[in-house]
Amino acid sequence: MENAVIVGDNPASDIAGGNAAGLTTILVHRDPDNIVAFESGDLDTKPDITVQSLDEVISLL
Repeated sequence: MENAVIVGDNPASDIAGGNAAGLTTILVHRDPDNIVAFESGDLDTKPDITVQSLDEVISLL
């Protein structure tokens, strides 16, 4: 699993879930008004990497 990452646009669901699973997390920045509200409780919502687009993710891999 050391080569696995999760890419998401919602810190409270995608990033929190990836962090809880021990994965490297990549947040694709989006307009916060277009993200579904989700309660992550006390889970860590800080991504390892933040990018502006999926093209940036591809260049990292």
